[in-house]
Amino acid sequence: MKLPFSIFFISLTVFIYLTSILPIAARTKPSYQIQDSQRAIIIFNLAQQVTWLNDIGKQFKIVILDNDEQLTNKIKLLAKKRDLKGRKTKIVKFKSIENLDNIQLLYINKKSNFNIDKILNQIRGKHILLITENYDYQSSMVNITLSNNQFQYEINTGLLEKEKFTYLPSLKKYAINSSEVWRALYETKKSLNEAVIENKQQKEIIKNKIKEIEYDKEKINLNRRVIEKLSIENSLKDKKYEEKIILEKKLAQTIKKNAEVINSQKEKIKISANEIAVQQRYLNNQKKQVSAQKIILDSQIKKINYQKNTNLILLALSTLLFFSLLFIYKGYVTKNKLNKKLEEKNIAIYKQSKILETKNSELEQFAYIASHDLQEPLNTITSFISLIKEDHEKHFNEIAKESMGYIVDASSRMKKLINSILDYSRLGRVKNYTIVNTQKLLLEIKADLKTVIDKKNAEITLNNLPKIKGTHTELRLLFQNLISNGIKFCKPGTKPKIFIDCDLITNDMNTKVWKFSVKDNGIGIAKKHEKRIFNIFQRLHSKDNYEGTGIGLAHCKKIVESHGGDIWISSEINKGTTFYFTIPFS
Repeated sequence: MKLPFSIFFISLTVFIYLTSILPIAARTKPSYQIQDSQRAIIIFNLAQQVTWLNDIGKQFKIVILDNDEQLTNKIKLLAKKRDLKGRKTKIVKFKSIENLDNIQLLYINKKSNFNIDKILNQIRGKHILLITENYDYQSSMVNITLSNNQFQYEINTGLLEKEKFTYLPSLKKYAINSSEVWRALYETKKSLNEAVIENKQQKEIIKNKIKEIEYDKEKINLNRRVIEKLSIENSLKDKKYEEKIILEKKLAQTIKKNAEVINSQKEKIKISANEIAVQQRYLNNQKKQVSAQKIILDSQIKKINYQKNTNLILLALSTLLFFSLLFIYKGYVTKNKLNKKLEEKNIAIYKQSKILETKNSELEQFAYIASHDLQEPLNTITSFISLIKEDHEKHFNEIAKESMGYIVDASSRMKKLINSILDYSRLGRVKNYTIVNTQKLLLEIKADLKTVIDKKNAEITLNNLPKIKGTHTELRLLFQNLISNGIKFCKPGTKPKIFIDCDLITNDMNTKVWKFSVKDNGIGIAKKHEKRIFNIFQRLHSKDNYEGTGIGLAHCKKIVESHGGDIWISSEINKGTTFYFTIPFS
C-alpha cells in the first residue's frame, strides 16, 4: 500500500506546482489582439477623412505590405462590418511592392524594413493613399504610432495635395503638427518598448524554468514507471523480501530527491515571481512617467499653438498696417502729382479761355457789325425794287417781270440770312440760367406749332422730361428747330412721328448729365453728312424741295455747347433720324 501513496504524493506536488506557475505566465502575455483591432479601426477612420478625386470603382481595395497574419485578419473582420466610401472593402496582403495598381490604400509598418522613398516613387501618380507606422516625421502621407495604448498620427499635407487628395479639416486639426512632439512620442514609445522587451525576457526566463520543471516531471514520471514496474515485480511470489526492502529504500530516496527538486523549483518560482512583480512595478512607474510627460507635452503644445496663433495675428496686423501706410503714401504722392498737373492744365485752360473769349467777342462784334451794315444797302435795294415794281411794272415784258421776281426773292432771302447771322451771334451771350421745366416748355412749343402740326397731321410724344438748368429762350429755340426739322424732312404722304425722351446717365468724364433724344421717321441723313449738317448755312437739299436757310442745326449745336453739353445724331436713310444732346445735371 506504500507504493501507490507515494506516486499520488508526487503527482499532487507536480499538479500544485503547475497550477501555481501557469496563471502567472498567462497574466504576462501581451494583448496584441487589442492593438491590432485599434490599428485596423484607425486605418479605416483615416481613410474616411480623405477624398479620392478619381472614380474608385465598385470596390475599395486595401493592400497590407506586411507578414502579420493577425493584423490582416483583424482588418478583414472590420471590413465585413464597415464599408469605405460607400464601397465594399477588399483586403489583400502583399510581400513586395510590385504590381501596386488599381488599389486605393497601402499600409506599411516600419518593422517590415521597406524603403519609404522607394515606395513613394513606386506609387507616384497612381492616386494611392499611403498610411505608414513608426516612420520618421513627414516622410509619408499619413504616419501613425502607438503611444500609451493610444494611436497618434501626423500628416504630410504637401504629399497629399501633390497626389491630388482632399481631406476633412478634422484630419489636420487632430494631427500632430510638430517634429518635436512626434519625437517625444517616439521616445516614450521606445521606453515602453524597452520595458516590453525586458518583460519578454523575463517571460522567456519563466518559460525556460517551466521547461526545466517539465523535464523534472518527465524524470518523475520515468521513476514512477520504474516504481510501477518494480511494484509489478514485487507482486510476484518468488520475489524475495529483501528486494522489497531495497526497492522501498530506493523509492524513498527517489521521493526525497524529487521533493528536494520540487522545493528548489518552488524557491526559483518564488524568486521569479518577485522579479516579475518588480518588473510590473517598474512598468507601472514607466506608465506614470509617460502620463506625466504626456501632460507636460500637451501643455507645451497648447503654449506653442497659442504663440503660433499670436504670431500669425501680429504678422497679419503688421502686414495690413504696412500695406495701408503704403497705399496712403502712394495715394498722397499720386494726389500731389495730379494736383500739380491739374493746376498746370487749369492755368493753360484759363489762358486758352481768355484767348477764345477775346476771339469770340471779336467774331460776334464783327458778325453783328457786318450784318448790321449789310442791312442798310439791302434795305435801299429792297426799297428801290419796290418803287420800280410799283411804278413801272406795267411797262415790263414777261422776262423783266420774271427777273424782277428773282431780285425780290433774293433780297428777301438775303435779309433772312442776315437776320440769322445776327441771331447766331447773339446765342450764348446770356448766362443767366434758370430752372426750366422741359415738359411745360414742349407743351408751349406744340401750341405755337399747332398750325403746322395740324397741317401735316404730325404726332409728337413726350416722355419722362425733367426740369433742367439753362436759358429758357435758347432751349425753346433748340427744341423748336429739332421738332420743325422732324416735321419738315418727311416723305410726302407719310405721317410725321416725333418721340422726345430723356434719361439721367454718367458720361465718360464720370459726371451726371441729362441725355435727351428727339427721334423722327423722316428721310434720314447719309453717314458722310452727319458732321456737316451742324455747320452754318449747310444744306443737303435744294430750297425747291425743302425751305430754310440751313442755319437751324448750327443754332442747335451752339445752344447745346454754350450749356456745356454735346450733340450728335444716329440716322439711317429712309428710316428716320434721332438727335441726341446732353445738358449737365444740376
